[in-house]
Amino acid sequence: MKIRKRITTPEKLNENLQATSPVTWILLGVVILALIGIFVWSFLATITYKVEGRASVKEGVATVLIDENRKDEIHVGQTVTISSETVRITGLDDDGRPVVSFVSLQDGEYACTVITKSIHPIEYLTNRWAKSEVKGSD
Repeated sequence: MKIRKRITTPEKLNENLQATSPVTWILLGVVILALIGIFVWSFLATITYKVEGRASVKEGVATVLIDENRKDEIHVGQTVTISSETVRITGLDDDGRPVVSFVSLQDGEYACTVITKSIHPIEYLTNRWAKSEVKGSD
């Protein structure tokens, strides 16, 4: 309403009208910087999926005991961390439990973590888009 009054007054026609305020430009800059930050983060960050469990070590061989519902997520070659040592799964026993070899661990029970998958957020987004395009083409 204020702008309309300024335009309709003939004496004020030579004045410049301010369409946006400096606060608007600052907010736009903040939004652009946030979007750039999110984009850079999506390439540099890593999302890690883990399964927690217990490891039973006997004579340098560890058998990893995990929740039965998550057993299908475990595969040969994944990373296992037991007592700050990290090795890869070398095999699965008859029950589908991971088996790894440790040279420096004493026999006993330990807490362990199996890293099932690590991805960058941008990979997650692009895989989602690729899957939705494939579903749409069927």
